[in-house]
Amino acid sequence: MKLNQKVAIAVVAAFGLSGITQAGSYTDVLDTTFPAEESVQDILSMVFADNGWGTPAASTFLPLLGSGGVGPLRAVTTGGYTITRVFDDIAGSANISLDGSNFATADDTNWTDGTVRTYAKAHYASWDQTFGWKDNTAGGTSTELFDVLGWGYNPGQTDYGPFPVMSTDFEWERSGDKGPTWSSDPDDNGGEDHMITFFVEGHGIDPTWLVFWEDAPYGAIDFDFNDMVVQVGVLIVPLPPAAMMGIASLGGLAVLRRRRIR
Repeated sequence: MKLNQKVAIAVVAAFGLSGITQAGSYTDVLDTTFPAEESVQDILSMVFADNGWGTPAASTFLPLLGSGGVGPLRAVTTGGYTITRVFDDIAGSANISLDGSNFATADDTNWTDGTVRTYAKAHYASWDQTFGWKDNTAGGTSTELFDVLGWGYNPGQTDYGPFPVMSTDFEWERSGDKGPTWSSDPDDNGGEDHMITFFVEGHGIDPTWLVFWEDAPYGAIDFDFNDMVVQVGVLIVPLPPAAMMGIASLGGLAVLRRRRIR
């Protein structure tokens, strides 16, 4: 792999829908230099088409790469979907919630719980790839979720879940037959950032994340973040019927009380 430097781009992203302005930084993403591989923007375009979210051109996603200090790092596709690059570093960031409630104000290093389905969307690396997570509330216990089976788009995997990733403090992990185990938290990687994250809105289904990995250590890394790409879909479990009836009953009592007051 070609040697490149890691470049952190400091930006201020203004999220118009939420009215939030937040300062953070991004790890720079470079285009792949290997003819047989696909770039981050190409993979994003494929994922959108594959999921039925529209068929935007790869150039739609160029502002998401962080090069040149472009921000805010959002792209609205022709299908009406919005994809946002999540910050790689915010000083004093809270853990980012899988439900997406704070995706605009937290970085992608440490996460908090949910039940997920995972899909290997791309694999462009000679090394085998394994996706998992580490529970920081249980002494750093690591759990492997699946092995990637093939090469290219939709390479297949050994298990699809759903997986209960139930921890108030966890990190995603990449491992394999070669190379170190990398965490979503650069502090566990000697300061090296090996994962970038995107959050997708507008599809009307459960919260969806896309995580892109680099498997080689700094000094041998090319920063194209296409070695393993995983789509993480968070299952929002509806309340059971009994609980819904209880909520409805409480609402009815409140209406009845207001009527009596009148």
